[in-house]
Amino acid sequence: MFNFGDIDQYLDQFDIITQISPGATIILNAYNDGYNCEYLLHRIHTLGLVGHCFVLVSDHQFAANNREHGIRFFPFAWHWLHSYHAQVYVASPPPQPCTIDWRSRTYRLSCLNRMPSYSRFRTYYELQKQSWFDSAYTSFGGTGMSRNPTIDPYDGLEPDAQHWFRSHEHEFPRSSQTDYVWTNDWEFSAPAYANTYANLVTETFSESVLMSEKTVKPLAAGNLVFVSAQRNFLQVLRNLKFDIDFEGVDHSYDVLPTWFERTQAVVKEIDRVYATIPEIWHANKQRLIYNQHWLFSDDFKNLMLTDVKDLFDNVQSKI
Repeated sequence: MFNFGDIDQYLDQFDIITQISPGATIILNAYNDGYNCEYLLHRIHTLGLVGHCFVLVSDHQFAANNREHGIRFFPFAWHWLHSYHAQVYVASPPPQPCTIDWRSRTYRLSCLNRMPSYSRFRTYYELQKQSWFDSAYTSFGGTGMSRNPTIDPYDGLEPDAQHWFRSHEHEFPRSSQTDYVWTNDWEFSAPAYANTYANLVTETFSESVLMSEKTVKPLAAGNLVFVSAQRNFLQVLRNLKFDIDFEGVDHSYDVLPTWFERTQAVVKEIDRVYATIPEIWHANKQRLIYNQHWLFSDDFKNLMLTDVKDLFDNVQSKI
């Protein structure tokens, strides 16, 4: 298996790649980095790789539409979390979700933003304008968490947002929790999830499909889910049999054409319902329990593996 981004520039020398392990099944991993699906398909066709390799993506519909081209659905974050928590939190058989409090919680909303991106800067900027901002559970790493300090993190933001961030740079990294662990990627037992009614997911990419642990954790913790992500992101969750059509919540922001519009609209919707989030959570409790149970079920695990089981079986047979 190769990371698509690492070898994309070398794919025109595919014969050399196959010589590394003659007879091996070549799998290109494109599920973690939100690659443009049309670009992937273009590369496969242009280089004549159909039938010679498989490409793993996290866009369920794109994989279903292009299976004959070697595109397969495999969102790694979901498998990793299921495997990890199956050992740590879940009793078996049969698998059961870890114990969380379904009676009441402290925070109405959480929104965690460690690594900077334009969409997260914009989301945080919209959140801090709200009268209830200080009562929400938030984190923001700011420029100090950037992996590429040579790039101006504010480039692309409108002047008023740039001015606000520059004048507040000294406050970041900032978190509602004094002992917040910035490197904790997987624990949904953290207060930001387990002690919160709703979570605003700021996914890794705002214009390409990627479902990471950021989406998994609120589902695992029984949160109402709002998203700042690519267009029709919630439909991807529906396709995976999650019930996210919460009574009392208008998710129409999810279909707006640009991430800028979606970001403004999702924060506006949260503002509309903020005072009644606990009541909305209680009204949708059965949906939330269902989502958590489904996430940890064998049926969900099997659904996640359906598209790649034949590949794994083939690899296993050669070991």
